[in-house]
Amino acid sequence: MGRATGVYIEIHEDSEYRRNARSRAQQIFSQALKTAPLGIVTALRSEARCIAKAPGSVPGLTRFGDTLLYVSGIGQARARLAAETLVAQGAQALLSWGTAGALASALRSGDVIVPDTIQVSAVSCPVDAAWRTRLAARLAEHLTVHTGAMLHTTEVIATPDEKRMLFERTGALAVDMESAAVAQVARGAKIPFAILRAIVDPQMMAIPAAALAAIDDLGRPRITGLLSALAREPRDLLALVRLSACFRAALASLKRAAGIAGLSISRGE
Repeated sequence: MGRATGVYIEIHEDSEYRRNARSRAQQIFSQALKTAPLGIVTALRSEARCIAKAPGSVPGLTRFGDTLLYVSGIGQARARLAAETLVAQGAQALLSWGTAGALASALRSGDVIVPDTIQVSAVSCPVDAAWRTRLAARLAEHLTVHTGAMLHTTEVIATPDEKRMLFERTGALAVDMESAAVAQVARGAKIPFAILRAIVDPQMMAIPAAALAAIDDLGRPRITGLLSALAREPRDLLALVRLSACFRAALASLKRAAGIAGLSISRGE
């Protein structure tokens, strides 16, 4: 765990708002939070801001009360380090939080998926069933929620044909690059695990090369890469604008989900 010694830790003071939020969270996550704290792994700072307005550095850990939020950067290795750090810091339940891409045609931008399993190659890692059921039921009162399988991938699934083929082959509704690592750490630590993701790109939306060039693995903007990609393929600009709108819809759903689940926190609250 030596690699995690430089993480940023921020202590948020308690308040009546936070006590009420914790009560709502305990109603949904009750079994998991009986052995608090809860550890949340998310890849991007923009995803983390749906929970905490001022998360720490990337990669880095923000602590507020009973919740530990780690912004890992993109990919399996970073998510694994984040989950291992959270367990070392005392987390007794892990939540994989953030955005995902749709494989099933029924999913739309801004829809929420609370999967019952994450598929890694031919292996399925189940989530905590009671936790998932409570969470999905509560969110479904306010948001469009899907349950089913999530698929792990090591790279972005960029084309409609790839998405459709993966759905037909695996039956998974959506795909992400971090949840499997978090699931494996939770299983090794013998603690509850769940996933909450909001859909960015629907099955029929292609992800332009400019989008892949626009950020690095820590989610930081790469202006030079973006401009170079657009110079090679100017038509990607319109697709990039559409994708940005989809990403905003996903973040809006995540922010609303955080409030419903009692996870929202503001700096100083």
